[in-house]
Amino acid sequence: MRGVSVDVTGNVYVVDSGNARVMKWAPGGTAGSIVAGGNGTGSAANQLNSPVGLFVETVTLAIWIADTNNHRIVRWSTPTGSDLLWGSFGIGSSQLNYPHGLFVSTNNSTTVYVADTSNHRIQKWVPGAINATTVAGKSGVYGSGNDTLYFPQAILVDTNGDIFISDSFNNRIMHWPANSAYGLLVAGSNAAGLEANLLNTPLGLCFDRNGGLVIADFRNMRVQNFFISCRE
Repeated sequence: MRGVSVDVTGNVYVVDSGNARVMKWAPGGTAGSIVAGGNGTGSAANQLNSPVGLFVETVTLAIWIADTNNHRIVRWSTPTGSDLLWGSFGIGSSQLNYPHGLFVSTNNSTTVYVADTSNHRIQKWVPGAINATTVAGKSGVYGSGNDTLYFPQAILVDTNGDIFISDSFNNRIMHWPANSAYGLLVAGSNAAGLEANLLNTPLGLCFDRNGGLVIADFRNMRVQNFFISCRE
């Protein structure tokens, strides 16, 4: 199991990565239904290959998926097939390399942000665009400086267009202001650790109701909450 999303009526969507599908559970339900994939592992329009990232649109309930091992972003509006939006394997502006997290900003005409994990960058697609722009990190370059990332995993975007990134192999969360070439450290450090102020390979993240940042601190086998001043 990897990505999780909840819609406005409380339905829970789960990326069942190993089974190449997305499952949906209704509130109080004891069994789920397949809403994307479930047709074996592959690259056809009705298949997925080790998907990781997931975002469910609030109004349309369209399901956006980072189809990781197919190096693409797809959108499912029915359980029978998907639309290929972007991606093929590579480092070009229209390509991806094992994408993990994604975020769809409906505040800005369905702008899509993708954690292009193995290219160590965050890509942004605006409506109608064939190519993306890199809005955080450097294409194909990893590092621990304020202008680089190292296998970024999950992303959030607030109403100002600022990006929050789980910079996984740097054991930190970065706040990347909109249109900036540099990020700001808001949680963790470049060194892994067990202390309350440190992280070890952070993966998922979300905002809580009080402006805190909730982080899946993967290798420490815990969930951490850091208070920050910005939120979605």
